[in-house]
Amino acid sequence: MCSLLLILLLCLPDPAVLAQARPDDEIQIGIEKTGQVTIVDVSVSVAATPRQTWAVLTDWDNLASFMTNVKASSLIAQSGNTVRVKQTGRAKFWPFSFDIEIEREIELFPYERIQFRLLGGDFDKMEGAIHLVADATGTRIVSHTESIPRFWIPPLIGPIMIEREMRDQFREIIGEIARRAAAGTAVPGAGDGTK
Repeated sequence: MCSLLLILLLCLPDPAVLAQARPDDEIQIGIEKTGQVTIVDVSVSVAATPRQTWAVLTDWDNLASFMTNVKASSLIAQSGNTVRVKQTGRAKFWPFSFDIEIEREIELFPYERIQFRLLGGDFDKMEGAIHLVADATGTRIVSHTESIPRFWIPPLIGPIMIEREMRDQFREIIGEIARRAAAGTAVPGAGDGTK
C-alpha cells in the first residue's frame, strides 16, 4: 500500500520493529527527484501468498495497529472495487516532525494490483500502484509512487530520510504479513469479496 501502501514520508518505527526486520538488502528502494516530483520504487519478497499479502496491504482500518507511523486510517467509501481511504500519519525529517493527512481513491485488482490517486490532503500529487507477483519465495511486492508534497523536504538529507522511512514502513508491513501467515490468520482486506 498501498498504503500501502501504502503512506509516504511518515515517521520512523520503534526499536522493537527494527529487531524483527529482515536484512536491508532484501528491500530494494530507488528514489529519484524529477523537478518537484519524488519517485519512489520499492521491491521486496515476502514468504506469503498473494492473497495473504493482499489482506495486509488492504487492511486500512487496522493499519495503525501494526504501522507505527500511522495515527489513523479508515476506509470511508467503497463502490465495487474502488475505495476511498483517509489517513493521518506522523512525518519526521530531523529535527522536525509533523502530521500528514491524505485521502486517496484506490482501485483494486485482487490479488494482483492496487492502483491509487490523490483526492486531497498535504500533497499536490500522489499516484502510483502496488503489484503483487507470485515468485519462488512467495510474493514479490513491487511499489511505484510519484508525489509532490506541500511541505518542505530538506534537499540533501531529504532523499536519505525518505529511503529510511520507506524501508522501515516495509519492514513493518512484511512483519505483519509474516505474523499473520505464521498464525494462520488473514484479516480480510478490501476487494476480496469479504468486505
